[in-house]
Amino acid sequence: MPRAFSIKKRHLYLPVLILSFCLASCGKKQPETFYTVSEWLMKLCDQAGITEYTQEKPYFLNIPEEDPLFACVQAAVEWDVLDTAYAVEPGAILTKEFAAYTLMNLRGLHQNAEASVKDLQKCEYRKQVAEAVASGLMKTDERGLFEPDKILSREEADAYLETVIRAINDPVLENTMDISLKKDVSISTIDVTSYDPDTGIIEAAFAQNFKPGDYVSFLYEGEEMIRRITSSEGNTLHTADVLPEEVYDTIEMQGETTIDPEKAEITSGDGRLIQEGSWRYHGASHPVHTASRATKRTFEIHGYTVSLYITSTGIRAEAVKTKQSGAEVFAMLRIDDILVKYRFSKDSESRYMKVSFDTEEDFGIRDSRAEKLKGDFSSLSASAFAAKLSGFFKDSKDAADDTFTLCTIRIPIAGNPALTANMKLDLELSASGTAKIVLTQESEAGFECRNGKTRMIRSFKHDEGAEASAGMRAAAGIGVSLDLLRQNLMDVHVTAGANTDVTTTLHLYENDEKHEQKMSVSSETASILADGNPDVLVCADMQANWILDIRVNSSASLAGRMGLGHTFSILNEKNNTIIPSLCGHFENGHKVAACTRRNRILLDSFEEVRTAGKICLDTYSMIVRTGESRPLIISALPEGYTKDDLRYTSSSSCASVNAQGNVTAHTSGSAKISICTSDGKHCAYCSILVPQDET
Repeated sequence: MPRAFSIKKRHLYLPVLILSFCLASCGKKQPETFYTVSEWLMKLCDQAGITEYTQEKPYFLNIPEEDPLFACVQAAVEWDVLDTAYAVEPGAILTKEFAAYTLMNLRGLHQNAEASVKDLQKCEYRKQVAEAVASGLMKTDERGLFEPDKILSREEADAYLETVIRAINDPVLENTMDISLKKDVSISTIDVTSYDPDTGIIEAAFAQNFKPGDYVSFLYEGEEMIRRITSSEGNTLHTADVLPEEVYDTIEMQGETTIDPEKAEITSGDGRLIQEGSWRYHGASHPVHTASRATKRTFEIHGYTVSLYITSTGIRAEAVKTKQSGAEVFAMLRIDDILVKYRFSKDSESRYMKVSFDTEEDFGIRDSRAEKLKGDFSSLSASAFAAKLSGFFKDSKDAADDTFTLCTIRIPIAGNPALTANMKLDLELSASGTAKIVLTQESEAGFECRNGKTRMIRSFKHDEGAEASAGMRAAAGIGVSLDLLRQNLMDVHVTAGANTDVTTTLHLYENDEKHEQKMSVSSETASILADGNPDVLVCADMQANWILDIRVNSSASLAGRMGLGHTFSILNEKNNTIIPSLCGHFENGHKVAACTRRNRILLDSFEEVRTAGKICLDTYSMIVRTGESRPLIISALPEGYTKDDLRYTSSSSCASVNAQGNVTAHTSGSAKISICTSDGKHCAYCSILVPQDET
């Protein structure tokens, strides 16, 4: 009969009595400082990204389908975190031994670990306890005792979990590769006169020696190609793509690589070559680049003029399109520090891929007509203003609804030259009128496969200083695939951005009466047009949420064809993942607790900095061109502080900041300006982009 997990009462009885006495004697309820098994399992599965299961029948009779813990436990069993030979008591308190049991199973280190644990025979999960001690995750006391029944505090349990999650999400992987052909596959090496990658047609001497079904290999622009012959005619061979599983019996590889866009082949979204890869005629070793400035590439796509600024650490894309109305649709995507880690096996179920990168995104529609026309609106009556404003937006035709691939970056992986990494950049922008949103994010996304199941790896840090001015949806798509023989082995695609919904309210004062009119228009444009009109005040109510979707192993990949493809919708408007700085009531671009317009209090100028719970800036992102200076505008400070208490620092020499908060751009690049109180208790940050000089 299988042994059931339980807290041993002889050890737990006295601590529980003491705990009960303490809680009863306190004037108010004390927070719980430990996890129940149910809470622990749900947190472990959430942090590890374990959600998938196939068996609908409960693995444990005490955790039926209607139990909130059911899905978590089913997934944990199928990922080998839980063993059905041992019972699970959801209401039990988490002990050191149960934490070791689940964490070592999660880590997957099922070895015969040797560790000096004097009370190992008292442990129920001896193998996992020995591994936990041998690996250094957990320790014995000075007597050499593990104390399996010790109740872990939440702080202790969280520290153990964080260590294991970091180990499984970010393993150390040396570059290795083992590839062998199937026994019945023979590949002939040929010298080609020409090769057309679009049609697969090869021109070669002695082509008549080959028949349909034969495999040939040749060099094409510095890369080895393998093709399958479908027909031949004279010196002409018609060929088809070769899938890796078609010719290789063994495919074992692992490693990591940092993508260097300077060395990459870059094509536009419609397939035109923008930059030739520097590896093509230099073999596996790449030449050293000495250029200190970004390389600029310009092309047209989908009506946008795109400028790529390429460095060894990242790429910045600026896309601009002018509408018939004269409004400009713009998008800027900067992606830096792109690291790819991978482990792939054709036969075993050990597959892993993770992509990490930093991004900054700036999207919107700008229309200078509002500044030019505000004089026409300033003398209108309130009712006439509302009517003309509605007509202005109706006739402007400056809406945008664009989704397209900007470019594709392709480069061989150092250490495994048969592999190439392909990165695709997509843009998505939808807005009904003048709008703007700025986002800064640090991202990690990927997957690991085990037992035919896939767990998700994700870590996203958002800059809470995001700003927006109107309703829109804006996102950047970043997809990375690992290719062998120009065929996709596995891939990860991340779509990250934000969605905002804005309702603009016009407060109209006419004939000693006050009216309100709500409109789905840009509050920024309405405020510009209302500037100088004493009978119109503008405010806005905004809701905003993050967007985050991860797709792993598309149908085009070998892993996807093995049934390991998944799409995870992580952040959206349905799961309440709001952006706090962009949700609430706004007046003149400033978030306020409640509408003041109804009382006809004007906030159009701020001679005094208002009081708030944190340092607030007029903008959290600025573009400053080389040689220019722009001031950082402080709109609010915590109570008890003045501007004299602020200290300014810059993260990069491309832009400096003085004691008064004036930012000066020196060279192209990006910087983060830190604005902190002198005591270090409050800080705010502004992202500075210094674009490449037009030459």
